[in-house]
Amino acid sequence: GAAMISPCMRFTFMLLLVFVLILELSTAGLVWKHAYGELFLIFLSDFIKEQICRGILEIRDSFRFVFS
Repeated sequence: GAAMISPCMRFTFMLLLVFVLILELSTAGLVWKHAYGELFLIFLSDFIKEQICRGILEIRDSFRFVFS
């Protein structure tokens, strides 16, 4: 209907959808952090360390930027 004709309505609808999506993700993150705060912190730090090490091993040129 009107949303397909009016670009302004489409843009407003997309902004509303993005806002609701961000709100849902942040709420889920806060609930998860509250319930499993320490486990999440350990998981996140291990994941970041693993990604850094994997990046260093896979991309040889990145080694000089990380450890120079």
